[in-house]
Amino acid sequence: MQVAWESHEVGVNQAVGVVTEISKKDGDTVAANDVLYLVDEVPVIAAQGVIPMFRDIIPDMRGRDVGQLQQLLQEAGFLKREARSGSADEATVTAIKQWQKAHKQPQTGTVSRASIIFLPKLPVTLRAGTDELKLGSSLVGGEHPLAAISSQPTFTISGTSAQLARLPEQAEVTFQFGGHDFKGILGPARENQEAGNSQATVLSPGGAKNVCEDNCSAFPRTGATKLQAKVLVLPTQDGLTVPTAALMSTPAGKTVLETEDGEVFEVSVVQEANGISLITGAREGQEVKVPSQIAP
Repeated sequence: MQVAWESHEVGVNQAVGVVTEISKKDGDTVAANDVLYLVDEVPVIAAQGVIPMFRDIIPDMRGRDVGQLQQLLQEAGFLKREARSGSADEATVTAIKQWQKAHKQPQTGTVSRASIIFLPKLPVTLRAGTDELKLGSSLVGGEHPLAAISSQPTFTISGTSAQLARLPEQAEVTFQFGGHDFKGILGPARENQEAGNSQATVLSPGGAKNVCEDNCSAFPRTGATKLQAKVLVLPTQDGLTVPTAALMSTPAGKTVLETEDGEVFEVSVVQEANGISLITGAREGQEVKVPSQIAP
């Protein structure tokens, strides 16, 4: 079985210049006002918002992007909640200057489009995007340097189509990792043409929020983790076991057993494997004949 954290690209770089520092790397958690990287020694800072940073924000400017900036200033402690208006008014410009001073930047009161990347959700755990940042690399704007890791990992079992076809859907899957026991159920198999095999996702059992519940952090978020899992092909059944050779069929098609005292009684076979049958209808401790026959 393989455990992996999926990711999707977030944010677009607008800075132009040379990467002089990478402050957040794979697996790091990013919150609002965290520095992501430096371009020409100027920090690029994370903020929450769905509108990309498409322009410089100057005094008296209005818009949803201004409101997102005010949220950042508010969360960083530079702007009071009641001052958030969606307009770069005097209070906002003053807060911008304090924020710039805290980041050791010139206090202009104008926020460059290159200095912020708005991310849809914060905090978030990072992974390198398509355009992975490298120290000393040149940026021209428009790169996708960041990806966000999903809130929980995916669990998949791989094999040939024939192998997975022998595994029933919703079969119980159990495994251990990091000192924790985990349990799930097997989802439907699907072909993975890229990998040249078939895969089935391990799903959470009924009522659980996910397979790993509150212990998802046990799995490394960088790269995939491979581990052994047990798939219960046959569900657990209760009953008594007897040698299959002791079972007899009557002309009426019933399955019966005969005791050492000659008593014949009907039983039901739940499962059979390796010469042993799991039955119901018998009492524990009864001794039966092996082999036995019913007189005609």
